[in-house]
Amino acid sequence: TYTSPWSATLQVNVESPSNQPVQDVDIQVEHLLTANGSNFEPNDDFLLELVTNGFGSVVHEIFVTDPTRWGTIDQNLRITPSKCDGFRLNGTCCDESIDGETCTTLGLEHEFDPPSEIVHIRHLFEEAVEFVDISA
Repeated sequence: TYTSPWSATLQVNVESPSNQPVQDVDIQVEHLLTANGSNFEPNDDFLLELVTNGFGSVVHEIFVTDPTRWGTIDQNLRITPSKCDGFRLNGTCCDESIDGETCTTLGLEHEFDPPSEIVHIRHLFEEAVEFVDISA
């Protein structure tokens, strides 16, 4: 069991198919617990929401002091990008809303390749993940 604070650096880059950086992409980072070797279960206690900068990148130092769920040197994270041209209303990508509760026109929900990625990251190491926004 690993008892020191667990830390690692995660870098996520998002580009268009023409290799241009994509700004304002929401990046969701979920901690996955290993069950039965290769099956993953989400750790509902840990979730990060990050946003890419003007270079299409976000770098985040993950620092956790809970040894009960972060007790090994290697951890698994699910990284999922999303972007809505417009605004989100009750989970829907909208372009217009009359009353603030109902979406009258749908906005563009971007598609990414891959749609998400499971990353195996080690304590004190850095992991870089890349996505392509095929809608950009």
